[in-house]
Amino acid sequence: MLTKKFLLLITMILFPGWIIRIRKKIFDEKLKKYIIGIAALYLIWLFFRILRRYNSTRLFWYCFYIGMIYIPVLYYLCSNYIANKSNKFRTFFSLGISTVLLILVITNDLHGWIFKIYENDYGYNIGYYVVALWIVFLAIVATIRILIQRINQNKNLKCLIVFLPIVLGVIYTILYICKIPF
Repeated sequence: MLTKKFLLLITMILFPGWIIRIRKKIFDEKLKKYIIGIAALYLIWLFFRILRRYNSTRLFWYCFYIGMIYIPVLYYLCSNYIANKSNKFRTFFSLGISTVLLILVITNDLHGWIFKIYENDYGYNIGYYVVALWIVFLAIVATIRILIQRINQNKNLKCLIVFLPIVLGVIYTILYICKIPF
C-alpha cells in the first residue's frame, strides 16, 4: 500500500518533468510564467508539507500556507489574462491582500488572529476563515471566468474535466474548515 510520504516523494520527482513539458507545450510567454509559477508554488507547498511531518516547528507549519495562498492568486491572474481582463489594479489588489494574509499567518505567534494554539492542539480564529474564504473566492472567480471565456468563444467544453481538481479542492477546503473528516 502506498503511504502518503511515498506519494509525496513520487510527486516531487515527477513534477519537475511536468514543468519542463509545460515549458515546451505553451507558447504564450505570460501564460507559461503563470503556470510555471503555480507549479513552483506547488513544489514549495509539498516541500513544507514534508518538512512539517519531520519538524514540528510552527514556522514550517505556517510556511505551508505560502503555496495555499499564492496558488489561487496565480490561478486568478492566469484567468484574468486568458479572459483579457488583466489590469494592474486587479494584480496589485490580489497580490496585496494575499501578502497581508500570508504575513498574518507567518506572524500568528505574535497575535493569534489565525490559529489559537493550545498545549496539545490548535483551533481556528477569525483570520483563518478570512484566509480560507479568500482562497475559495479566488478559485471560484477564476474558474467561472475561464468557463465563461470558453463558452463565449463557442469552444468545446470537454476541457471541463480539468476543473474537477479545482472543484474537489474547494470542497475539500470547505470540509476541512468545518472539521468534517474526509
